[in-house]
Amino acid sequence: MRAAWKRLATLAPLVTTFGCPLAAEDDYRIDPSMTAGAESEGDGGGGGGGGQASADEASSSVAVGTGGASTSCADGQKSGAETDVDCGGTCTPCADDHGCAAGTDCQSGVCDAAMRICKKPSCDDQVLNSDETGVDCGGHCAGCAAGAACIAPDDCHESTCINGTCVPLCQNGIRDNGETDIDCGGPNCTDCPLGSACKGDEDCTSNKCESETCVVP
Repeated sequence: MRAAWKRLATLAPLVTTFGCPLAAEDDYRIDPSMTAGAESEGDGGGGGGGGQASADEASSSVAVGTGGASTSCADGQKSGAETDVDCGGTCTPCADDHGCAAGTDCQSGVCDAAMRICKKPSCDDQVLNSDETGVDCGGHCAGCAAGAACIAPDDCHESTCINGTCVPLCQNGIRDNGETDIDCGGPNCTDCPLGSACKGDEDCTSNKCESETCVVP
């Protein structure tokens, strides 16, 4: 600015000659107040943009579920795909006597189709639930048939629990159920072959038991 003023000063005699007085140096200076407003508007605009970005970020963080409504499995409300408050649908299954649309909405696995209510487990609901080891058997229900899953011998009917499966008593590889030898003899299994343990002739295929052993007659 000083250099420009010096160049203008050399023209002062010409300007004065033509009746146009040269303005003072201070008249050519920029008023700071004229730029302050523009800078303020620029900063304000930036701030406004930041505010919009914050609003956009906030809106993007809202979880949107079925039907566009925000959903949560712990908000104390029935929302989204829930069949009752905070359960069913995409949330954890509901307890007994809560709303449902299908068995998967219920802890018991049973949804009353007419009442749309989760039913309590029973031994005839055709669903593996409660403490059952097989469908409607084992646990507090009646013993399961051979081939069904089990945990303890009591889970099986006329069979025993071997490696998690109910196995017929005369095929379980154990001397039990009144057998005179493994899986033979006694009142429940077939007769035993030669060399097997016996208590009477009726336990042997040879019909001859001597010294508690099946022998040739």
